Amino acid sequence: MDEFQLFWDLFNPDSQYNNRKAATWLLFRSRSVEDQKAMIADIQEHGAPKNRNPYFYVFDFHRRAPRQQTLSYNDYYKRYGTTEETDGWKRVFKPEERTTIYVKS
Repeated sequence: MDEFQLFWDLFNPDSQYNNRKAATWLLFRSRSVEDQKAMIADIQEHGAPKNRNPYFYVFDFHRRAPRQQTLSYNDYYKRYGTTEETDGWKRVFKPEERTTIYVKS
């Protein structure tokens, strides 16, 4: 099954939008492969918006950047009582600021 058909099947639009399938296909195909996969993953995770025109879903879709958390060196130590990497946190030295922070995606 191609990516668009998977998208269309998952979206399962109201029958009133069946006449928008070709236009939605053209728009979907114009998006990057990463965006296509992100749209499919979004629908698989959250479900398709009810009563939404799939064309405008594709038109309005913006891939969400992975959320990244940061902690200062001091805040990390207060939370974990250590400076060792733990719980998915990575230590990052920022030479331009001469400081160490901890980052978790």
